[in-house]
Amino acid sequence: MQMLSRLALIAAFAFPLAALAHGGGEHVMGTVQAVADNGLTVETADKKSVRVAFDAHTRFEKDGAPSSAKELHAGDRVVVHAAKQHGPGDAVAVLVKFEAQHASAAPGVAPATAPIAIAVTEDGFTPDRVTVKGGAPVNLVLTRKTEKTCATEVVIPEYGIKRALPLNEAVAITFTPKKNGEIRYSCGMGMIRGVLSVE
Repeated sequence: MQMLSRLALIAAFAFPLAALAHGGGEHVMGTVQAVADNGLTVETADKKSVRVAFDAHTRFEKDGAPSSAKELHAGDRVVVHAAKQHGPGDAVAVLVKFEAQHASAAPGVAPATAPIAIAVTEDGFTPDRVTVKGGAPVNLVLTRKTEKTCATEVVIPEYGIKRALPLNEAVAITFTPKKNGEIRYSCGMGMIRGVLSVE
């Protein structure tokens, strides 16, 4: 049964549309961009951000088994079955199926699919230098943990990336380095900096 659920999840990820009407609701598919107590934001295949709310009836499945919102993290692949709202506000998730990233990072080097956790503290980006594998997607997961910083957004100029960093929300950024060397990123003002060393 678990294998059938897993195959169904994989098939859903392979479906070419990011969202579609279904039984009065919709499906939202993509990568978890941010998670909060009351909902999540999904980055779809066409790079759009879609917000879906949770309520007391929302169910969760991780790799085909019953789970909870606490197991859901930025960078996970997700299919959300949501009820369409009849008015302003986010759609409400009925069922959230997700597939966790299983790869683990070796010390100092991150495999292609391993999320790289970077905290934003009063000391800046922590860690502020990470080594990644060249020629493979890099998945950064940034979480701002303090209000005493100007790093309320992150900018990676070389790749045209600019993303807001809401307080205490994990934000996933995925891109593929074009070449080996150093990729520099910073806060919006350029005062707090970090480096990805591509090898």
